[in-house]
Amino acid sequence: MQICDGNAVESNFYRDSGSHQTVKESRGSGNCSGSDGGNKVYRHQAHQFRDWAPDLWSSFEYRY
Repeated sequence: MQICDGNAVESNFYRDSGSHQTVKESRGSGNCSGSDGGNKVYRHQAHQFRDWAPDLWSSFEYRY
């Protein structure tokens, strides 16, 4: 899983194996962070850190 954004972002996700991971990217535009490979991601959510406060977490998105 890879995340990129002009603002700091964070993502929670779950894989088919049942593992849970969090990925954060705070270096700004043109940079990406990712997780190691593995089982398919079936559930994820994300949010941005903008100015002085983070946005609310998105609802979980599911992939079947």
